[in-house]
Amino acid sequence: MFRSFLLPLCISFLLVHTFAMAQPASSRNDNTRSSRGKDFYLTFLPNFHEQPRDTTNTRDSLFIFVTSDKPVTGRITYRNRAGQVFVEAFSLPDPTQIYTFAIAYGGFELQGFNIGGSLPRPGNIQNETPAPQTFHVETSEDVTVYALNQARFTSDAMLVYPVPALGREYVVMAYNSDGSGLQFGTNPSSDTPSEFAVVATEDNTDITIIPRVQTFPPTGILLIASTATTAPTVQQIRLRRGEAYLVQADTRLGIGQADLTGSRVLATKPVAVFGGHQRTVLPIGLRSELNSRDCLLEQMPSVETWGKSVFITPHAPPNQQVPIGTDLYRVLAAYDKTTVLLNGTTIATLNAGEYLERQLFDPGWITASDQILVAQFKKSSNTRGSGLGGGTGANLIGDPFMMVIPTTEQYDKGYRFITVQIPDPGARGSLVFLEHYVTIVAPTNGIQSIVVDNIPVTPSAFRPIVNSGYSFANIPLSAGVHTARGDSAFGLYVYGYGGANSYGYIGGGKLRVIAPDRDAPRVNLTPECFGVQGIVVDTLVTDSRLERVTAQPTTLANVQLNVERFQAFADSVRFSAALVNPYQDGSFTLEAKDSIGFITQRTIPIYGFTVGLVGQGSSRTAPAQRFEIPTGRSRAFPLVLTNYGTTTQTVSNLRFVQGGFGMRINRALPIVLPPGASDTLRVSYIALQDGTVTDTLAIVSTCATRAVAIVSITAITDRIPPSLTAQADACVRTLTVEAAEIGALSSGVASLTAQGLVNCTFRIDSASGERVRGRITVVNPRLDAVYTLLARDSSGNVRTITDIIQGFTIELVGVRSSVGQFSQTAIAGTTNCIAISYRNTGLKPFVFDAVAPQGNQTFSVPVSQLPFVIPNGETRSINVCFAPSELRSFTDTLILTRNCVGDTLVLRGTGISPERIVDSRCAAPIILRTISTPNALAILNTSPNPASGQASLKIFVSDAAFVSISLYTANGTELRRVYEGGLEAGETNVLVDVSGLEQGVYFYAVQAGAKRVTRQTVIVR
Repeated sequence: MFRSFLLPLCISFLLVHTFAMAQPASSRNDNTRSSRGKDFYLTFLPNFHEQPRDTTNTRDSLFIFVTSDKPVTGRITYRNRAGQVFVEAFSLPDPTQIYTFAIAYGGFELQGFNIGGSLPRPGNIQNETPAPQTFHVETSEDVTVYALNQARFTSDAMLVYPVPALGREYVVMAYNSDGSGLQFGTNPSSDTPSEFAVVATEDNTDITIIPRVQTFPPTGILLIASTATTAPTVQQIRLRRGEAYLVQADTRLGIGQADLTGSRVLATKPVAVFGGHQRTVLPIGLRSELNSRDCLLEQMPSVETWGKSVFITPHAPPNQQVPIGTDLYRVLAAYDKTTVLLNGTTIATLNAGEYLERQLFDPGWITASDQILVAQFKKSSNTRGSGLGGGTGANLIGDPFMMVIPTTEQYDKGYRFITVQIPDPGARGSLVFLEHYVTIVAPTNGIQSIVVDNIPVTPSAFRPIVNSGYSFANIPLSAGVHTARGDSAFGLYVYGYGGANSYGYIGGGKLRVIAPDRDAPRVNLTPECFGVQGIVVDTLVTDSRLERVTAQPTTLANVQLNVERFQAFADSVRFSAALVNPYQDGSFTLEAKDSIGFITQRTIPIYGFTVGLVGQGSSRTAPAQRFEIPTGRSRAFPLVLTNYGTTTQTVSNLRFVQGGFGMRINRALPIVLPPGASDTLRVSYIALQDGTVTDTLAIVSTCATRAVAIVSITAITDRIPPSLTAQADACVRTLTVEAAEIGALSSGVASLTAQGLVNCTFRIDSASGERVRGRITVVNPRLDAVYTLLARDSSGNVRTITDIIQGFTIELVGVRSSVGQFSQTAIAGTTNCIAISYRNTGLKPFVFDAVAPQGNQTFSVPVSQLPFVIPNGETRSINVCFAPSELRSFTDTLILTRNCVGDTLVLRGTGISPERIVDSRCAAPIILRTISTPNALAILNTSPNPASGQASLKIFVSDAAFVSISLYTANGTELRRVYEGGLEAGETNVLVDVSGLEQGVYFYAVQAGAKRVTRQTVIVR
């Protein structure tokens, strides 16, 4: 299937909408929003329910508390994991009481990867998948809703925000995972993660989650975790009304303390976000000393409600806790370059999603240059020896909780709140929480007006907070419903302690929009086939709404764009775009501006169907591919596909439109083609009869079918026999023969055989469909060999060759001991020549291009006799001459060679002294006898041999002499006179240019007086 999208949509011309007037964001902000309301959505994050104590799942562990200023009725609609819907109607006629809804956690709490120290069965993990387990509270009057998640020795509670107070952008506050950092296989043991969940309040809510760290894999995928350096994956999901989405940090990375604090949640419609921890030691750095752990739970306020001024206050401590570790506070930034001050002194500069963590000892005034979220954390109360099975005593009072602290802008003048109380799930008849407190933060000049349960708070109970003009008081209370009022707005925090247990939340307050518009419009896209559907949104509560959405025609590349009409200051504008040519990539640039002046400019690519045959490109026409095949044969023909686009494409389905008529595609699918990559298909076909078949090869995707080749295969009967060649080796002892059928219509070589073999053997060396190679080997190189080869193709065509491999069939005529014996020959210029006869006993004429004695000085063969030809069955003679230069016997060897075989004949002769009689001045006769000739002559060397450019000829004369040098062809024709003139005694090197000569055998002839010597050379090109 292709990654490219869709078929073209029905497109109109480009529409550009521009609005010039702006509307202030403040006029649209609802400053009446508060924690009180009539419509609430919530879910419960995974807690750590100890096994086997909670396996019966019959004890209540999830609680919802409702309190009101007046009598109220309502209902709670909730769903279990199977999606079953339950409804509980309730009434609260007495506002001094609390309505409590309680249910066992099984099937109603979100399920993460750890169930009391064990992994769920495969498929039971709900991480990162829509889940139905949510609760919807609806009432007839405004109420305040709290929720508590209670397991044995682990609990926390939260204030629940009504739907009108929810937003579309959140940054999560949580805490470090409490894990080992090891692969836990089938048992996570005590690994408990940092976590949060999102609940949709409307259908078709698109949510983008940008985790701060890597998260645990989705449902049922328990794989080895990736490296800690891998960037977290941005998640995009769509939820229906009442669905929840759980995200947990991966505790198997690093040291197991991955923290989701700083993760960002963006939604197209209001959502509720809940952050916390499954169960943690706090501070996490003291896990080796502290033992008791608690879950953490708070609902997150949306970013538009964050302020810049927060007061932190020490918690009232429980009556029992070990003096190890401290309470903490965190400051989380919504935006980059946020400067944080404590009591007027800068302590940090944070970027978006970063936080500052410090110990909480004293009250303080935190201010910032931009929006911040502050939370306080209560520490663990027990060490490894102080309880929880440690063996040295009972569990001490108190444990961790998390409480988000409101900014001063969200303070209210009155609160109706509860301090919660529930039965202990581990000890029937007992209560969980033993101590309850409320912290009040108020302007110092207004503390005298504050009353709790209609009793004034003693001013001496308040302590000042540095030089802020505010004070705080920690007041013990009993469990139940309470009220607090004052003349000035103040903050109120509620918390309580039990045996290794605690809870904490804010009592209520305003949730007004106080953050300015600081976000440019956002563009959300839904890819379609060869197009895209999109929406430009400026929907955050703080957003100033859209002024214009435009796309300049110059940015439209192969795209048609349609933007819907909208009224000025719309919060969203829809658009659609499609490719003009779906076989080519396209893009366009969209620009959106809100009324405050923030601009988003985004270039949006649309990927086309960019896989085609090489050379096809974006053409809508499929190129014709014609092939030929011999009838009766099968062939595979190549078709090369290429991706000429800009994104990787995947081919999952290839087919012939009309069935292929016997054509088959030999290529496994899918084929993945990165940009610019190619891949070769092979279309196979078996030709059963003459004729042509034609079909269209198409790539099929979910979006379209594209024809990439019109394939025509013509079958024709092969009537041409195979080619047949033979190549001899250097000595003509072995012939390599090949029968080949390599044409398009060749039917292939069926066989190669030999017949009528004389003095030779035959064997096959290799065979394929197109070629068969064999070898003929001569048995006796001194005899002729005869063979006949037959090459047959698969269509029955035959090619035959018969030939003779000539052997060395030359015999010397005469007695070898006497042939080659010269009579005594006088020195001083006398030349004695004799004829030597040879008989050819073979089947073919024999030709010697070169015949010469080995020494080629005293004995020589006149080159005018060359080439020396001996017809088959006949005898021919060649003259060999003897010209002695000294009074002694001479020996040389006459050599006749051909194809690495030859004949040698020893030449012998004796030089004698000639006598002359002359008269002296005294008239007396004088006898003159010559004993040597002074001009000894020799060709010492020719190099290189063979030669192609220049050849060097080294000549020796014993005394200075007049010398001529000539170059002859093999048949004795003189080509040129190379040199003529005197030479000094000794060796002389003569360079001769042979670059203009044809390839062949040539002779040098050197003449000095009566002396003449020759030497053969070979010219190659």
